[in-house]
Amino acid sequence: MLIESTYIKINSNRSLKSYAGVDLKTYKTLHTELQLIENERLSGLSNREGRLRQFGGGGKQLLSTIDDKLLFILHYFKTYPTMDVMATNYNISRTSVWNYVHELSQKLHAILVNLEVMPMREMPSIEAFKAYLEANKVHQLIVDATERTIERPSKKMENRAQYSGKKKDIPSKTH
Repeated sequence: MLIESTYIKINSNRSLKSYAGVDLKTYKTLHTELQLIENERLSGLSNREGRLRQFGGGGKQLLSTIDDKLLFILHYFKTYPTMDVMATNYNISRTSVWNYVHELSQKLHAILVNLEVMPMREMPSIEAFKAYLEANKVHQLIVDATERTIERPSKKMENRAQYSGKKKDIPSKTH
């Protein structure tokens, strides 16, 4: 058995790629990083000052192992199923699915940033963008843009500045 979680058993690298969208090497790297984050979180909880209950009291997590959590979030991002489908597959409520997606998405984002594999979303300036293209030897760039309708400005000068020549809607020139 390659990976065995509470909810799914993965027998090969091919089935891991099919289910979670990553190969075994990437999975192990993500698993190690998530384990570090979870250990840090648990040590913070167990050593909290003013703790009223013994550590470990209260409700148990429905996704209890690192494999459960990692496969859950990777599968979610690979297929984007509805919360109802995830709830059925993992035998938990829709609310729990949303909570896990929210929590694990933040952790996965932090891991990807830490591993320096998260793509940049914006550049601080044109010069920084040009430097990035030059440093990474990018010679071709494709820009896909779509006009989006905006609310028609009420002031005449602002309306003229936004007007694109179309009769009905006013698409934004800046987006």
